[in-house]
Amino acid sequence: MDDLLIAAPILIPLATAFFVPVVRRVSHSVRALVCIGSLALTLVCLLALAQPVFGGEVLVYWMGGWQPRNGLAIGISLAVDAWGLLVALVVATVGLLSLVYSTVYMGAQSGRGSYYVLMMLLITGLIGFCLSGDLFNQFVWLEVFSFAAFALTGFHIDNHHAIEAAFKYLMTNSVAAFFIAIGLTLLYMQTGALNLAQIAAGFEATPAGLVAVGLLISGYATKAALVPWHFWLPDAHAVAPSPVSALFSGALIKVGIYAIARSIFTLVPFQPGGVIQSGLLLIAAATMLLGGLQMVQQQSIKRILAFSSVSQMGYAVMGLALGTPLGIAAAAMQVISHALLKSALFMAAGMVTWRTGIHYLREGGGLARRMPITCVTMALAGLGLSGAPFFSGYVSKTMLEEAAFAAGSAWLAWIAIFSSLLTFAGLARLLWAVFGPHRPAMQLPAREAPLFAILPTIVLVAGSIAVGLLPAWVADRAAWPVAEALYGREEYIASVLEGEPASSLSSSPIEPRAAPDPLDWRHWAVPAFVMVGGTLLTYWLFHPKVITMRPWLRPVRLIAALSRSWHSGLVMDYVMWNAFATAVSALVIVLAGRLGWF
Repeated sequence: MDDLLIAAPILIPLATAFFVPVVRRVSHSVRALVCIGSLALTLVCLLALAQPVFGGEVLVYWMGGWQPRNGLAIGISLAVDAWGLLVALVVATVGLLSLVYSTVYMGAQSGRGSYYVLMMLLITGLIGFCLSGDLFNQFVWLEVFSFAAFALTGFHIDNHHAIEAAFKYLMTNSVAAFFIAIGLTLLYMQTGALNLAQIAAGFEATPAGLVAVGLLISGYATKAALVPWHFWLPDAHAVAPSPVSALFSGALIKVGIYAIARSIFTLVPFQPGGVIQSGLLLIAAATMLLGGLQMVQQQSIKRILAFSSVSQMGYAVMGLALGTPLGIAAAAMQVISHALLKSALFMAAGMVTWRTGIHYLREGGGLARRMPITCVTMALAGLGLSGAPFFSGYVSKTMLEEAAFAAGSAWLAWIAIFSSLLTFAGLARLLWAVFGPHRPAMQLPAREAPLFAILPTIVLVAGSIAVGLLPAWVADRAAWPVAEALYGREEYIASVLEGEPASSLSSSPIEPRAAPDPLDWRHWAVPAFVMVGGTLLTYWLFHPKVITMRPWLRPVRLIAALSRSWHSGLVMDYVMWNAFATAVSALVIVLAGRLGWF
């Protein structure tokens, strides 16, 4: 494999980011086309790596030709395995469609030159993070995409809410970056290395090493918007431009999931029944539940979708934390599914806001006839996200539930099912309020979105349906290779440090299980329960007096009220929770190590 091809997915968008200001005096269309063409070429380069990487190889490129000597990494490397390539492909795909969408959305807005520079830097940082085999270089790319994300969050500088949200993003993510930097420093002190494979080879469960693991997981949990590190995400999504929100939800938070998986499978050997697994299972449950409960209480259209993203990340962490091959493969399918469906939802919601000016549910209604394609794409994406058959969400959630039951974690499977019910209710409430027949927006002079705004949403929803109709094809070529890559810790280390092909080193290949057949009605019981229960909950949300308060409902209402009050909107509260959760995580891991439970 040509080394330049491995580096090209980083170099192409990075060079484009520097080239865009050169053509800043040219029309908006030319700048957009340059970025779209660049990212299309980036996607082609990533796809060119797919066959060998998803076939089990780890492709390594040493910058400047500085190869390892006697198992010691003396240079900076790019290391591409199935997990990193999958997330990079997700980033490039969502980024490309977001840029196509931006040609319409940003057409009449100021600051377009800066916008495209920041978008290309954001995408470059995300892809660079996924392909880097060096933890310090990962940190550099993390800072690059964090800077771009901060600027894009506050892009509408005339809106004080955007400035406030950008400040919250800056503070919470700077604290997370500080913890990550400390973790890297501790690992360097222990191993004398910054290369991921070399650190993994020399890692020891000393107190310093365990603190480093806790700091890294917590720092990356902020990027993934896991509870209780999630506070920045709803505010950022609510005010950022819609293509940016689509990229945040479809790609940026996936990089946090990628880094957590790297930490618990590659950096340290995964310990079934250990404290890290137990802690992540609890975090996954809390993330799924709190995101769903907050969804059904929000009035802002984009905040509803933002809290849905929080909930859906809980599913991805659930699969990783289960630690079984089926769980990891299901997490990979969830990453694909959420990227497709949530990006489509944010883009469609952006067109509703752009065409009508509405931002809250109380302002909507009567738009189904005026924006029929937008209505249909949002409805289909909502069904897919809730786990309806024939969509990618059905595949990923069915696999996750099967993995939880097989691992003896039935409680987690039921929490996932209930959270899907909340997802269905939250999105059904949004759709009925915005497109239903009984609201003041009936008087708005709304019309359907332009072609280049509709096309990306159609492509994304069609991609989800394609995955739902051909789950075995996608799982065999993407999800199960990810499970093999994360399980193959020793193979990854040998491939990077010794140059041995990982496919020839694998001693215990994973036996893939059949993906859920969309025509197998035996798997339809859970989606049917979710849809029926979600419909009843939606009706109650619009007519709360129809059902009197029952004793068994009071705990749910209490938890919902507490979760609502927890989100105070004060940045210092959010920073405090971030630091507190990180300190608790590191302390628990260290104590578990001292007690021999790690």
